[in-house]
Amino acid sequence: MSTADDISNSLSSGIPPAAPDGMAAILGRMCDGFLALDTDGRIIYVNEPAAQVFGRCREALAGRLLWEEFPEGVGTEFHEACCEAARTQTPLQFEAFSSAPGRWLRWQVYSNARKAHTVHGWDISAPSFL
Repeated sequence: MSTADDISNSLSSGIPPAAPDGMAAILGRMCDGFLALDTDGRIIYVNEPAAQVFGRCREALAGRLLWEEFPEGVGTEFHEACCEAARTQTPLQFEAFSSAPGRWLRWQVYSNARKAHTVHGWDISAPSFL
């Protein structure tokens, strides 16, 4: 089982943000965007950088169906990657321009056997010197 499966399984099992293992705390401190979707496409976790990309606060996104909340996203590369990851059970990576922050982002989409998704995205607009 991959780390993405572990994260998706833990988050979709209903572990609260103050989980003893600290997973939600770790994800919350990431500078990169991270969200987890259940098998219905409902947002079960979103950190602040991901919420900023979507132009909403975390509380407004939690529990919402991603494609109902953002119907304009259906048919985009992001949507297609989520569908493909669910269908093939293969992690996917792609780059796309996001108009909300006005930046190029690199996304990684993972799907587990239950077709729940974890999505990780980061800004690639500026060169990194790390």
